[in-house]
Amino acid sequence: MSFTENLSDEAPAAVIRDQGKIYTACGEGKIPFVSAIDIAAVAFRAITDPKSHNCDHRVLGPELLTYDEVAEKLSAALGRPIEHVKLSGDQRYEGLVNAGVSNYFARLLTNLETAASTGFETRMNATVETVTGRAPRTLDLFAHDNRGAWQSVAE
Repeated sequence: MSFTENLSDEAPAAVIRDQGKIYTACGEGKIPFVSAIDIAAVAFRAITDPKSHNCDHRVLGPELLTYDEVAEKLSAALGRPIEHVKLSGDQRYEGLVNAGVSNYFARLLTNLETAASTGFETRMNATVETVTGRAPRTLDLFAHDNRGAWQSVAE
């Protein structure tokens, strides 16, 4: 599972803003990008509903996307090209470590991405809609609402 908000975190946002690129070892793997807002909404209902949910909720996003598709959506929202650069696991790990990420966290991220490249994340469900009564937030909406995270001061 990947969070839409990860794209607007400081380091990924800077790379998208300054280089127009997203680097991953996800290949063509499809991922159900989920918004933290949707996770919070499901958690709120699970805590406050009069009747216990008595289950674990797996909160997933509304669509399965490759990072190529993520780059297309960001390109549309920003009005400029964003490219997904597909790396091998070794290239991704080395790039993360060279950027100052700890060996442990670089290996963890790389392992998650290479697992996604094999289809590990390819699943969906209707948890957000079932629990909250509303559709989950799309990446298109997130990109539109957060364009400023990827725009330079000059834009």
